[in-house]
Amino acid sequence: MGPISVALLSILISLLAYLLIKAYRINQYWAERGIPHVKPVLFFGNSLRQLLMKLNIGELHEEICKKFPNESVIGFYDFMKPSLIIKDIDLVEKVMIKDFMHFTDHGIEVDEETNPLDFGLFAMTGSKWRALRIKLSPIFTSGKLKYMYGAMNDCGNGLISLIEKEIEEGRTDIEIKEVVGRFSMDVIGSCAFGIDAGNLAEADSEFRRMGKKQFQMDFIQFIKFALVTNFPNLFKRLGISFNKPDVTKYFCDLIKQTLEHRKNNKIHRNDFIQLMLQLQEKGYVEIQTKDASDDYLEIDTSNYKTQTFEISDDIILGQAFVFLTSGFEGAAIA
Repeated sequence: MGPISVALLSILISLLAYLLIKAYRINQYWAERGIPHVKPVLFFGNSLRQLLMKLNIGELHEEICKKFPNESVIGFYDFMKPSLIIKDIDLVEKVMIKDFMHFTDHGIEVDEETNPLDFGLFAMTGSKWRALRIKLSPIFTSGKLKYMYGAMNDCGNGLISLIEKEIEEGRTDIEIKEVVGRFSMDVIGSCAFGIDAGNLAEADSEFRRMGKKQFQMDFIQFIKFALVTNFPNLFKRLGISFNKPDVTKYFCDLIKQTLEHRKNNKIHRNDFIQLMLQLQEKGYVEIQTKDASDDYLEIDTSNYKTQTFEISDDIILGQAFVFLTSGFEGAAIA
């Protein structure tokens, strides 16, 4: 073996030793802090079975939580990234609501220019996240959400009509998950965009097919998830998007058409898009009434007009897309 081969072999062994030592030290993170945790596997942490697609992230977290039924917090290793699972509802409230200003980042970084639809509130960081969070808070007050009850009621009537039709035609065994999933997606289409998505009328509508496709997990999607979790800067620099190109194009075109139609025809509806347009035009969302249950939103109306954060069409696209897809996920259609 020549000197060059020996040098290369030495470098390779040194690199491997460094990685092994680094991985081992990372795996001691929660043990050193006295936090209960499941023993991790080198390089894979607690996510090996998830990588092998034997269970999803929700099932994995549920399994870990059941192993520590009396603990308020549990250590978790997302590959080589130590994370904390919080079970105590009071601590969850502090992180998500009361002390939210100290938890601005969610571990996901996206390129705003390359992937505008990925740049929703959840993926924003720092000052942009704070500014947009303040501006968006009034959209989710009780009063604003009540404006959408009419649209929900119309979808509910459609659901009743569908069930009655099924019974009249002699089909007494109804797949309730399927029907409720179609109803939920009609509610999303109506409340987000003021459109009739037609899912109750047509079980295999393009709107629903695209919504389902967005949450179909495959190996490529899982690799993307692993990259953004462990190497967020690399994920951002490569301009990788979680969204699938055909799904992105379909919903992006839908949102753009809705925005253009509203602006050109001066149409006003009580839905999410209308509130975003008001935010873009005025710089704030008007609050006519405030319910006591809205105090957790920490709304300070005096701060609205002083915010310099511009609400561009891309920002509206990103927030509308998040609103849309999170509703799909909530409808359990993945």
